[in-house]
Amino acid sequence: MTTETTDAAAKPSATMGMERRIAADGCDVRRELPPAGLVGELIALATAHADSLDIGYQRLGQRNRLWVMGRMAIEMDRWPMMYDTYRIDTRVISFNRLFSERCFDISVNGEHVGESRTIWSSIDADSRHQADLSDVAADFTAISDRQPAMAPVAKIRSALSDNPFTSYTFGVTDLDFNGHVTTTRYVELMLNCMTVDEYKSMTLVRMDILFHREALCGAHVNLHAIREETGDTVTYTVTMAGACDNTIHTTARFILRGRQ
Repeated sequence: MTTETTDAAAKPSATMGMERRIAADGCDVRRELPPAGLVGELIALATAHADSLDIGYQRLGQRNRLWVMGRMAIEMDRWPMMYDTYRIDTRVISFNRLFSERCFDISVNGEHVGESRTIWSSIDADSRHQADLSDVAADFTAISDRQPAMAPVAKIRSALSDNPFTSYTFGVTDLDFNGHVTTTRYVELMLNCMTVDEYKSMTLVRMDILFHREALCGAHVNLHAIREETGDTVTYTVTMAGACDNTIHTTARFILRGRQ
C-alpha cells in the first residue's frame, strides 16, 4: 500500500491508496473483479488507513469497541478485468461521536471507473450496542474536504416475498475476527438472486447495502428478491431475513444495465 499526504507536518495522512493486478484466479465468471472481491479490498484499505490514523482496532480495542459498517454504496462505470491494474484511494469526509463516513475512488490503468461511500459506527464488543466515539473524534483532524460525486447510500425498503430464492445457515467460515458475518459473504449470497446469463450479459453499475442487524454463526436466514425491469436497466431489491422470525438482517439494491 502507498500513502499520500498534502501536509504531513501538520496532520496525519488524509488519504491512503493501494494497487492490485488481477490474475485469472481473482476473476469471476465475467472475467472481472467480483463485487465481493472489491468490497473486501475496500474494507482492507479502510482498516489499514484507520490504523495509520490511530482510529483503528488497536485504539478502539483498548476501550472494548469495534468498528462496524452500517451502509455501503458502490458505483462503477466498468469493472477491472483480467490482467488490469486497478487502484483504490480512500479518505474520511466526516467523523462525529456516532458515525464516520469514508469514501473511495477506484481507477483502472489510471482511468477513474468508480466510487464508493461507506458509513461506519462503533459498537461495544460485549453488549453489541452502539458506542460513543466522542473521545476518539475529539482529536481527529484528517478530514478531507473533497466530496464524492456519487449520491449517498440509498434508502431501501425491505420486502419479503412469498418464495425466498434461497436459504442459508451461517458457519464458521462466514465470520470475521469480530465474530459476525463478513460483508463479502452478504454480497456473495445476495448476488446469487441472478441467473448466470443475466450476470454475464449486464454490468452492475450501482449497489447499495444497508446492515440492520448483525448475523452470527448458526443464524438461519432466507433471502428474498424482487426484480424490476425498465428499458435496459434491471433492479434487484434483496432482503436477508431470519428464517424463524423474519427479522431483517440486511437489505440491498443492485442496479444492472446492458453491456455496451
